[in-house]
Amino acid sequence: MLNQCELLCLLVSDFPSESPRIKTCNYSCINVATIINMKDKSTKKLNSELKIKKSATISLIIVLALLLCVCIYGLIAKENKSVFISLMIIPFSLSSIVFLNYRNMKKIKNELETRK
Repeated sequence: MLNQCELLCLLVSDFPSESPRIKTCNYSCINVATIINMKDKSTKKLNSELKIKKSATISLIIVLALLLCVCIYGLIAKENKSVFISLMIIPFSLSSIVFLNYRNMKKIKNELETRK
């Protein structure tokens, strides 16, 4: 028969994911102002960021529209409508990313226009 101390040691060693351990993480703090400040970035870098954001936003719009079309088709044609109703949440919730990207693209365009 194991005593309590041996039993606890056995449990901790057998289940390392459940044992409380102190983890020290050395993450560098990122200053948000340096990311948002576009005046420090070169025109070439801003143009490349604008191109990346534009292509990512267009591809996101296409994927979300395709998912919405599949969900609408599933609601009309299939009998198990609960799956398609729950999938319709995804395009509506992720559409906010499109608006955020559009706002950021507008800021980058304004910064590029002030530099001309």
